[in-house]
Amino acid sequence: MPREALEVQIDALLAELENTMKIALLWTSSQPSDWAMQSTAPFACDRMAFEHWLQFLFIPKMSTLMAQALPLPGKIALYPMGQEMFKESAGEVLAILLKIDQRLSEQH
Repeated sequence: MPREALEVQIDALLAELENTMKIALLWTSSQPSDWAMQSTAPFACDRMAFEHWLQFLFIPKMSTLMAQALPLPGKIALYPMGQEMFKESAGEVLAILLKIDQRLSEQH
């Protein structure tokens, strides 16, 4: 798949993820602390909730990578982490995470 087509799909999925998180009340207007934002743990799981990581780290990072034409990750595991953290309570969010995982995996 050409990079441009992948970026269009990922951009649409990120917008859908944001909207779905808002509907599911998983979106917040409160910015995490600087301390939380500096986590080096996967998904910043030691310092913030997974939905906050998605909102404040993942979505902005993916947008930056695409805007600067930098390589996109090829193997990520958002869906398994989402399953663990949401315990199926956010099915619509999980479905989007699975689509993002699949699209990024298809590029390699």
